[in-house]
Amino acid sequence: MTEDYSSEDVPLGSYAVLMGSYAAVFGGLYFLSTKLRDKPQPPRGADLALIAVASYKLSRVVTMSFIGAPIRAPFTERGESLKGGEIQDESRGHGLQKAVGNLLTCPFCFNVWATTAFSFGYRFAPRVTLQAAEILTIAAIGDVLHFGFRNMREKST
Repeated sequence: MTEDYSSEDVPLGSYAVLMGSYAAVFGGLYFLSTKLRDKPQPPRGADLALIAVASYKLSRVVTMSFIGAPIRAPFTERGESLKGGEIQDESRGHGLQKAVGNLLTCPFCFNVWATTAFSFGYRFAPRVTLQAAEILTIAAIGDVLHFGFRNMREKST
């Protein structure tokens, strides 16, 4: 069954508010970064790779981890527990509550916000941002190793 955009379950106006909020925050941060800093240097290749993986991991932590549940709880209902310490919460409510719940349960959607945070973090505080990115990247690599080991163990039994 496909949803109609006029459905109460699809809060288009609230999505527009979120998109407008994102645009306003992005614009404000960009303005500040051009006025307060010298011409920003683009991230080096290694930094860019670190930030990309860290953005992925931060998105998973916020949208699907048990420890991210307090961030999601005002906007979601407890969902199905998944392997790897993750949970698939469901958005709840109407309007803005539902729209924020959808953002906070979709790692693909939230990744844009996480990437933006890392991008501007890199402009304003590169050392701190890269330290956080390093930690999250190492954690993401650890996830791959944990899943790989578990899959090998399950196949051998």
